[in-house]
Amino acid sequence: MGIPSNAVSFFEVTSLPDDDTGMLSLFDSIGGNTFYLIYDFGRNSTILGVENARAEFAKEASFNVPGFELQKCNYCFSTGNWSVKNFYRKTSTIDKTKVFDDIFDLQENEGALAIVFVPIGLDEIRTAKAFVETTLSKQKTGETISVPSDLLSRKVNSSLHHESFQNSEEVMMLSEILESINASVLKNGLAYKTYLLTNLDKKTVNDYINSRLLVLSECRIKSAGMPSTAELSRIKAIPVGVDIASAFLNFRGAYSLNHLIHTIKPRQVPGIKVGTYMKEGVIDTNWDVRLEPSALNLGCMITGLPGSGKTKEAMIMIESLMTAESKPSIAIISPTNEWNDFAVKNGMYLVRIYDDSTPINFFRCSEAVNPIQFYEDLAMILSSASNAGPYRNPMEKCMLSAFRRVYSETRTPDPVSVYEEIERSLVRFHARKTGSGYKYTKHGENIHSALENLRAIISRVEYSCTNGIRFEELMKNGIIFDLSRVSNAAKPYFYALILNQLYSIATTFDTNNDSRLKLLMCLEEAQLVFRDPEAASVQDLKYRIQDFRKQGIGLMLLTHNIVDIEPSIRRLCQIKLYLKQAPDIAEMAAKDLIFTHIEEDSVVSKLKHLNSRVGALNYVVKQGGDKLVHDTVFIRTVDYDEVAAINPKDLLSEYVKEARIKPMEYIDCELKFETTVNSEAERELVKKATGIRIGFLGEYVYEGRLERKVVVRHLLSGKRYALEVLNSKGRVCFEGYFLAKQNATVKINF
Repeated sequence: MGIPSNAVSFFEVTSLPDDDTGMLSLFDSIGGNTFYLIYDFGRNSTILGVENARAEFAKEASFNVPGFELQKCNYCFSTGNWSVKNFYRKTSTIDKTKVFDDIFDLQENEGALAIVFVPIGLDEIRTAKAFVETTLSKQKTGETISVPSDLLSRKVNSSLHHESFQNSEEVMMLSEILESINASVLKNGLAYKTYLLTNLDKKTVNDYINSRLLVLSECRIKSAGMPSTAELSRIKAIPVGVDIASAFLNFRGAYSLNHLIHTIKPRQVPGIKVGTYMKEGVIDTNWDVRLEPSALNLGCMITGLPGSGKTKEAMIMIESLMTAESKPSIAIISPTNEWNDFAVKNGMYLVRIYDDSTPINFFRCSEAVNPIQFYEDLAMILSSASNAGPYRNPMEKCMLSAFRRVYSETRTPDPVSVYEEIERSLVRFHARKTGSGYKYTKHGENIHSALENLRAIISRVEYSCTNGIRFEELMKNGIIFDLSRVSNAAKPYFYALILNQLYSIATTFDTNNDSRLKLLMCLEEAQLVFRDPEAASVQDLKYRIQDFRKQGIGLMLLTHNIVDIEPSIRRLCQIKLYLKQAPDIAEMAAKDLIFTHIEEDSVVSKLKHLNSRVGALNYVVKQGGDKLVHDTVFIRTVDYDEVAAINPKDLLSEYVKEARIKPMEYIDCELKFETTVNSEAERELVKKATGIRIGFLGEYVYEGRLERKVVVRHLLSGKRYALEVLNSKGRVCFEGYFLAKQNATVKINF
């Protein structure tokens, strides 16, 4: 006969809790229905079959047993001869929960072994209780006399042996069954007859069963499929309560474990939605977890391995801020182009570094900013980004000396002039003049080498202009900097240059501490600037974060690993969202979070096994005028809606056009040389002059023969270039400068 296919719903077990103590709750989800626990060797997985299962059974089971997840499947059995065993756990079994823990280690590739749980009514329970109680009332006593082996002693010892039935293994088993039935009747009225079924007549399987179970009786049933409840009910079996039945609920197979963490339910507060609360860290309750925007003033860190969902979560939070009633200014620096669509969708300015011709003067100091503070910060953050190692401090001194001269004359210096002043400062401190140029000291050589990326940036047409975009104006709509086309060596410089502009804007904010978020700075791969814990930029950020809170400025740091950010900065960031962590740093991550009455080992294990878009959130809530640190909760991040752009216009191009900002351009320059000779000695120098070199930003851009007319290609229009005239021995006999224009006349005075 077998199981009617329409009466039983089958579910494949896809995930388990790491703690089996909650499995008792599964019986509440199943109710009084017969269910089948099937170990299928062919599929190498556990199948749960439930008679008359409700449509929402899988969801209810997952909610009642956190971490237990089911997926409905189609399942059928071939016709077979079933061995049906009436069984009980051996009293010598120490760990009740590991009866079938290694079932699939048998290496079988066909057939199945199943446990069937058939619920019984009150009449059967009363009958079973009466039988057990009658059996337990028996008593038996025996007496034996022992004779010593040493007959020469002529002494005979008599010993009385009292054998009590109450202490036998049989009574221990029956007492356990009676206690189990009584407990189940008092709790939920559920008790079950259990049957073990197998269609495999193999020694390995039978030896496995006999080593773990006490087989009380056995019979054979031939059935089309698995035997039905009606067929099994005719076979006598020992009834047990839920606590004993649950000892056989060992779900094993090719699926993952869910690591459970009991956390306090989050407070309901108004604000931006960051996710939904995960009960025990595994069940999505759809209970919103929100942050007040002003909480971001306390510093925010989002970390997680690639693919864990940290960037999408940052997008959700920022997009929510942009639609809030009190919309803050937004500035995002990203080493990839994944924020570009976000910028277009939300009507933000998008600056694609090295990929468009947006004119930017990174050395411009706005009118509202103190120029001394501006260039001191700039010198510090540039030297920290240079990766100059032990020569970072000497580089900062060279820059300070150069900036002091530059900014004493103007707030909007020519970037080329700025760099040339840095070079001159470097020569003053760490070089001496020779016949063929300059000889640098060891410090000078290293600093000059570390400046290579800054030199390359300023030499580009879009970053060599004096008049460029104004950061403070772009902040009204929000701005995103895409650094995806920039080399890894140059990215730290761009982070430094952009951050200094943002820092300067931040200094214009008042410190009235009105609890409003006015500006949010988001840094992807923040370690590019703050990688060295001893760097001045890192030390500076510690003080800035404290001031940011008073000024209404939020700093959001995104990084793959928590160790990418220096520990003292992590401590200052009071909003932390830790998504999946690498195994070698999960322990350090656990120490950053706040859990009450949770073992650290459990937290470490959980952080290593987080699914994508699930993370541990440590945050602050407000109660009146107080800020309360909430226990860490686990959340599932919000789905990010990547819809088509609602504002497809290139806002930045429109801004450049309206502001009448003209970018620099390259030209081909024809040089005409005129010489002035005042003496015979100078005439001899002219005769010996054979070649010329043209330099720009400390690098030679042209070398050739000295002729009356020389065409030099690809020069920046209007920029000043250095000129050197060389003799036949390569020595410099004349130095000067000229402005690049279409037709330039260069006068050489020897």
